[in-house]
Amino acid sequence: MKRTMKKVFSFLLTFALVFAMGTTAFGTEYSYLTFVGGDAVIDCAPDSIYTSTDLFNGFKGVMPGDERIQTITVKNNDATYDKLMLYLRMEPHGDAAMIDFLAQMQMTIWHGNVPVYSGSAAGTMTENYYLGSFAYSTSTELTVQLNVPIEMDSTYAGRMGEVDWIFSTIGLDDDPYVPPTPGVPVAPDAANVTLYAAKTVNGEKAVGSDYSFQLKDGAGVVLQTVKNYNGNIIFDTLHFTDAGTHIYTISEVNDGAEGVTYDNSVYIVTVKVTEDTTGNCRAEVTYQKDGRDYTGTMVFSNKSEVAVEDPEVPKDEPEIEIDEPETPKTDKPKTGDDTVILPYVLLLAASAVMMLLIVIKQKKQKS
Repeated sequence: MKRTMKKVFSFLLTFALVFAMGTTAFGTEYSYLTFVGGDAVIDCAPDSIYTSTDLFNGFKGVMPGDERIQTITVKNNDATYDKLMLYLRMEPHGDAAMIDFLAQMQMTIWHGNVPVYSGSAAGTMTENYYLGSFAYSTSTELTVQLNVPIEMDSTYAGRMGEVDWIFSTIGLDDDPYVPPTPGVPVAPDAANVTLYAAKTVNGEKAVGSDYSFQLKDGAGVVLQTVKNYNGNIIFDTLHFTDAGTHIYTISEVNDGAEGVTYDNSVYIVTVKVTEDTTGNCRAEVTYQKDGRDYTGTMVFSNKSEVAVEDPEVPKDEPEIEIDEPETPKTDKPKTGDDTVILPYVLLLAASAVMMLLIVIKQKKQKS
């Protein structure tokens, strides 16, 4: 079968965090692609440049600490070709203030279960990402996650951010096989592989971008070094245009951070690329960890000693002198207190002596 490229079309869609970008609507007799996102259904016709409808209505009115997730469906509604090859790239749009606003937020794009992009919402996907080839009425899904940092202050209140999603298509017809012209290579569809892993610290999803990870080839040459974004580790997509087997390793870089126990795991990744009769490449990816077959998502788990500050020792309180209250005076002697009874006893004795002297004196006067 010969793969005949008919035409390339580009469709530019905009998602806005506050409101949609008003642009000139396109209008033709039929559409090539239909986009469904939230409540929006957008038909893109040939040679479209902008859409008049915002694709991501769920990203409006965001607040600090928000996490918004929205899925869009891209459907091939063009019956004029046997299939459409679909590509995506992304660019921030607007002035410096808008770019600064977008830079405060993080965005992750998933194509099915494969992460396509993870980074600042002001980041750029400089190369077209191949989403696959789709026959008439078939579709694919893209999931977008937007994280707004809790630290974002009121300086950004009311700001708008715009990101252009540029979809490109190539229309293909499968004609009867014609031998290739001598000396003219026929490039097959590339097999695209995006390797990704998860990052945890103390058993929880990692926060921030504090750790580095390396993708090496079979000879140990470093091909890529990436940082984690929160719990995601995403390497740039690998493109394969020839059949063959490729061996890679993925490991974490020990940066020697204080109090951190790094994960020393080394994952061996085997990519087996085959080519079908139409010249299209397909890739099968398998994993090993510690010499054993491994399935599922690769995970790097670190331990971090959390520094706990000593409780503050309270300062010595100043001494406060308190005057003893005066004992109220009373005429009644206290029982059992000799210091109070003794004066009364002496007074009584003195009175008795005086009375005795008076009696003696009176008797002498009578005699």
